[in-house]
Amino acid sequence: RTAPDRPADGEGSGRAVVIAGCRPTVLGLGLVILAGVAVMLPGLGNGFAYDDVPAIVENPGLHSVESLPARLAGRYWPTGLFRPVALAAFATEWMAAGGSPLAFRIVSTLLNLTVAAGTMLLATGLGSTAGAAAPEQRSSG
Repeated sequence: RTAPDRPADGEGSGRAVVIAGCRPTVLGLGLVILAGVAVMLPGLGNGFAYDDVPAIVENPGLHSVESLPARLAGRYWPTGLFRPVALAAFATEWMAAGGSPLAFRIVSTLLNLTVAAGTMLLATGLGSTAGAAAPEQRSSG
C-alpha cells in the first residue's frame, strides 16, 4: 500500500508507508484498550461481589487440586448449571493467587480487553473486505 502523499515508485521511506497503512487499526486498538482499562480500573481494588462469595469464596471444592475433579463433575450452581470450564478457571485463579480478588479482577479485565480488541479487529476486517468483495461496476459506454 502506498500513502496518498508518497510516490508509488519506491521513493521515500518504506517504513512510513507501512505505518501509514496500519495507523487506523493501531489507533483503533489503542482506543479500545484505553477505554476498556478506563472502565475496569476503578473496580480492580474491589473484593468479591454478590454470587462470587458462594460460588468461589465459600466453595472449598475450588480451593485445592485434590477436590477439584469431583467439583468439576458436579453442578456449578444449585439450580443445575453445569460449567466445568468456568469452575476450572476459578479454581486455577484461586490456587495461583491464593484467593486474592485482585487476581480475578485482572483476569476478567484481560479477558474483556481481548474480546473488545478481537471484536474491533473483526469489525475493521469485515469493513475493509466488503469493498473488495463487491462486484466491479463497469460502464456500458
